[in-house]
Amino acid sequence: MSCQPVSPAAVVTGRVNNEELLRDERGLLRACTDKTMKIQNLWRDRWKVKGRKLWCAVGLHLQAHPAGTRQIGTTAVTPRASQELHSALRKILSGAYDVKLANAQLLNHQPWPEHTSLIVFPSIDPSEHDGVVGNTRGTIRRWVGRGGRYLGLGTGARFAETDQLGLIDLTWSPVPSPTLPSSPSSQSYTEVVFPRQTEQTPTSSSKLLIEIGKPTFETNFRVKDDQLSVWAHYQSNHNHHDHIAGVWTAYQMGYLALVGFDLSLAPERLIEILSLIGLEGLSVSENPNTKSSALYLISSPSSPSTQAIYRSILERCTGEQEHFFEDALDTFTVFSETQLTSPPLPTNDTLPLFLCPHYKNLPQPAPSTFDWDRYFSLIESPSQIGTTILYAETVASTQTLLEKNTKLSDLLPSGTVSIAEKQTNGRGRGSNNWISTAGSIQFSVLLKATNLGSSVVFVQYLFGLAVIEWLEKWSNGKVVVRLKWPNDIYGSITGGHARDGFRKMGGILVNCSFGGLSGTDCKLVIGCGMNNYSAPQSSTTSLTELIRAARKSMADDDGPDCCDRLRHPSTEEILAGILGTFGHMWTRFQAQGFQPFLPLYLSRWLHSDQVIRYEKTGEELKIVGIDPSYGLLRTQLVRKSDGTPVNHQVIVDLQPDSNSFDMFSGLIKTKN
Repeated sequence: MSCQPVSPAAVVTGRVNNEELLRDERGLLRACTDKTMKIQNLWRDRWKVKGRKLWCAVGLHLQAHPAGTRQIGTTAVTPRASQELHSALRKILSGAYDVKLANAQLLNHQPWPEHTSLIVFPSIDPSEHDGVVGNTRGTIRRWVGRGGRYLGLGTGARFAETDQLGLIDLTWSPVPSPTLPSSPSSQSYTEVVFPRQTEQTPTSSSKLLIEIGKPTFETNFRVKDDQLSVWAHYQSNHNHHDHIAGVWTAYQMGYLALVGFDLSLAPERLIEILSLIGLEGLSVSENPNTKSSALYLISSPSSPSTQAIYRSILERCTGEQEHFFEDALDTFTVFSETQLTSPPLPTNDTLPLFLCPHYKNLPQPAPSTFDWDRYFSLIESPSQIGTTILYAETVASTQTLLEKNTKLSDLLPSGTVSIAEKQTNGRGRGSNNWISTAGSIQFSVLLKATNLGSSVVFVQYLFGLAVIEWLEKWSNGKVVVRLKWPNDIYGSITGGHARDGFRKMGGILVNCSFGGLSGTDCKLVIGCGMNNYSAPQSSTTSLTELIRAARKSMADDDGPDCCDRLRHPSTEEILAGILGTFGHMWTRFQAQGFQPFLPLYLSRWLHSDQVIRYEKTGEELKIVGIDPSYGLLRTQLVRKSDGTPVNHQVIVDLQPDSNSFDMFSGLIKTKN
């Protein structure tokens, strides 16, 4: 069934819809637009949210990106409104979410539910409502029912009704706007009243003056038994409680909120309504992109060519009194060992780079609380991986720093590791961003090799295996961690091995480039991010949570006294342990390839004999391993798209860079 156009001004009456989540579909979803915004929560470390991403339908004026969002309640989306919304959301959410735009293709064909925290539907032109079709309606409804959050703004609030997403039973009818302009060029305003008192807005009944450029809508809910909580009213000459402007309610295990006006210029109110439906700890940041801090190139005394490398950097600097190293992405002001003083602040044009041949001779005050003595006493790597560190307290991205500043990375030794306490623009797989919050482990490793050829695809598998192996060794197998193809690290929050008990705790990203006279010189940058101290409660986990699960399992088996043997490792221990383990593997990999590691890899992943459906063809495939030549996911066809069983062997190989794996839905989806 298709939806009829909705008047920009409408009255809503209704009740919460408690129908079964898995009821039959009643037609295609026609209530969304072709473009969506999505706010993605990748690796949140502290908010008490059912850790996922955030999505929102928006107008065609918005550029599509692969992550999700929310949108605001005007009756038509304009480029300016989109920019204002994007800016408002980034100011509120940059510390915990990745704010991007996405299209209907992503909602329909990507595994967004696995890490999504909120879906937001904005007010859009009714002519654009049929942009999202297919199974999106049922997917969204089931996702909200299982703990998701839905925010409808402006006409986007209607998207939640029974005939659309099936989240709430609403009846709409046209009504006059609260305030209408007397002429097309005039502006008019109406007041929104907020009876609720919050920490952000402590006034018992505060008001917000909003501009009405086109008719908006009022909501009039006649609901018994407090099924809906009223958040805001439109002011009128009559009883303003008859003109409800915003409500929120529970739906199954999730929540939804419906708001009838634009919140892009009222960040405190946006924070308030998001908090009511489960997003906690949000705050307004006037500068979401914090500048990078000073960089320190720090070496172990055992590094063989430290002085030669530092001389090479200085020789390529320009300037007389100050040394400037200009690269493709950044320009660095370089300070040599004889110039080590208190570090200056970065400017808009340059980043300070301190060359520190020995970690004991750092500028004072020394950067951060990182224990360099502890780290260098623990690092063991025959390949020198981790013996040279490019360190910053804050950096845009450790991955981008090494990958895009090619002149600098050409001079750095293989095995250099870029470490940051915080990233302001961290990178994930594809165009996803890594959100860096307190306690995360995030670093990138620079590797240089020759003649890797097609085996370069196995490097992401090898590094993930190194992370798993160190965690297994460190915990004596008590912390249960596994690999999710192609490059995610999952841990068991129950301490057991059941697949549904695993949650994402980290990920691997590998970028490579080939060069040299023969084109066989390979430069790789391996990025790794891991939740350390905390994470959202539902779809992600952290090392702290895994240790807690392991201690409980140990106490059940051996008594409470045994739990003291499993303490939380320090950041220095984690980094040195992972890098040392990978260093040993890398040396063997360069000589023998990935084949010696393949049996161990298959014993450490989650997918052996798992049956999945390939969305592109509708066929059912059983995962049987990894192609030993090109690193493809090897599957065997077990059922055709028409349901016919396949009794003879048909091998289907899938590329990691062309497909995404929604493990909990048993679905392989083609990336677009």
